[in-house]
Amino acid sequence: MRIDKGNIQHWNEVADSYSADLQDGKSDLAMIYQPSIDELLGNVCGKRILDAGCGEGYYSRELASKNALVAGIDGSKSMIAIAEFARILKKNGSLVFFITHPCFFCFD
Repeated sequence: MRIDKGNIQHWNEVADSYSADLQDGKSDLAMIYQPSIDELLGNVCGKRILDAGCGEGYYSRELASKNALVAGIDGSKSMIAIAEFARILKKNGSLVFFITHPCFFCFD
């Protein structure tokens, strides 16, 4: 599988501004999709969830706040760095973030 390095570079470059917009409520995508995803997932308490393409971890943190056990993965090192920093600030131990592509992630 070929990884689009240009796409990853783009997200590395815009990570800070994207994260700031998301936290300020300026991301229409999150507000549009989140209610539908929440409805599809139902009660996530105690469920193990993989957030593939987690970006800066916004939705991973949302799921963890509902007591889900979340692993977030993303190809952007900058996005994962923001996700890790936010996890540390919120002291939520049920979040784990990885820098990888979901196709290379192995489950037991």
